[in-house]
Amino acid sequence: MVNKMKKDNKITNILTNICIYVFILLSNFFCINKILDSDLFFDLRSAKDILTYGLDFKDHMSMHEGLKYLYHHWLYDLIIYPIFKLGGAPLLFIFFVIVFFLFSLLAYTFINKHINNKLISLISTIVLIYFTSIFYYPRVQSVSYLLMLLLFIIINKLYEKGEIKYSVISILISIFIVNIHFPMWILVPVFFLPYIVQIIIKYIKDKYNIKLLDNKFIIEDCKSTKLFIITFIMILLSCFISPYGILNYTFGFKVMNYYSTVYGNIGEMKHVSLLSYPFVALLLVIALILIVSKKKIKLYDLFYLLGLGLYGLMLYRNTVYLYTYFIIILTINIFSDFKFKNIKIKKLNVNENVIVSTFIIMEIIAIGMIINALDFKTFEYGIDHGGEPVETADYIVNNLDYKNIRLYNEFAQGSYLAYRKIPVFIDSRVEVYLKEFNGKEDIMIDYFNMNFEELVDKYQFNYYLVGKDSKKYKYLKDNDKYELLNVEYGYYYLYKNKEA
Repeated sequence: MVNKMKKDNKITNILTNICIYVFILLSNFFCINKILDSDLFFDLRSAKDILTYGLDFKDHMSMHEGLKYLYHHWLYDLIIYPIFKLGGAPLLFIFFVIVFFLFSLLAYTFINKHINNKLISLISTIVLIYFTSIFYYPRVQSVSYLLMLLLFIIINKLYEKGEIKYSVISILISIFIVNIHFPMWILVPVFFLPYIVQIIIKYIKDKYNIKLLDNKFIIEDCKSTKLFIITFIMILLSCFISPYGILNYTFGFKVMNYYSTVYGNIGEMKHVSLLSYPFVALLLVIALILIVSKKKIKLYDLFYLLGLGLYGLMLYRNTVYLYTYFIIILTINIFSDFKFKNIKIKKLNVNENVIVSTFIIMEIIAIGMIINALDFKTFEYGIDHGGEPVETADYIVNNLDYKNIRLYNEFAQGSYLAYRKIPVFIDSRVEVYLKEFNGKEDIMIDYFNMNFEELVDKYQFNYYLVGKDSKKYKYLKDNDKYELLNVEYGYYYLYKNKEA
């Protein structure tokens, strides 16, 4: 009888986990953005250039000659390129659903391990999915979010268990990140810092018998301090196992010089206003209440909250880290010792297997409805309605000597034009168009600060591609000097300078 109950409980547990995983997957599918991000196209073009020229650190996409280009995502580009070639947008979308699912599953598993409550862990994970899905596009950041969360979990394991396998895994993750998304690598050693600071504080406390922090914080011993410090040093050196070398340390500081003049004009690089993002404000308030409450929290969690809170408020694109780790850390600390009271309902006896089976049937029906309604064409380009200028690019390629024209284009459309091998004036590879990085001139600063006539005079354009919502469209339309070439393709207009 006992063995039968254990077997039933095991089966129920397996079925419950399956239901939870499917529910998380369905949540990922419904929440993830189902359009291709414009950055994808310069990544695809970069992969083509790498396969053609190797990692030559030269720009082959713009109309400007001799610009230097650091292939930020070279390994990522070479991963997604064959996926896109094999199955186009649909297969790439499936790839990113899997990436988002693995990210969500890691979060759920980590939370549940610490609080041992599947319901709260699932609710917390669904909240996390909803808010982080804002940032999950087919772009390199989505992969680095997954790798950073895995690193966060492995560092925790290394601190608690002190096993060499976790040291090796963390170093390998660091090497992957620096080659897949090297500007984000700077966060890798930063993720170690809360533990490093706790080790130092723990050492000072024990040496001088200081009790000051004991009433508020849990200050756990590092299982192997020596291994942890050695791993941290190896992490700092791991960035050299990449094509970039010392640039991994200097790149971030260079970028900071341009935040106010350039990056402030780009939506995802703007500072965060708490009035505009109430959930960010709510998380900060909950964190503050937890810190000042009588409940004990782990000291390294405090440092994570402080560090990632500050990092998340710096730029809009950073808030994904605030969402992810605040939700995980707050859930674990609030519910770590939370116990449900047994609830008894008279005259009601429902077998757990029946409940689980019901959820499975509901999920199968939901999946069937999704498959029936699925139209993978919606994951293509957002053709010419504020998305990518697909038909306009077709016109340029089919009717113009496109490799030799000097085309004015706007920031958002440059990546797709580059993908079609049309030389561009500007695109979303911001650093390529800054003198500090390209070794030539500040093209991006000109783009944001010069008026249109100054730009035309300096860069000698003879063709102009603009969206109908652009201020430049009205200027071109009202000036007899410019001729409309293409039939209206919905959103984009192509003009020629009659005098050029």
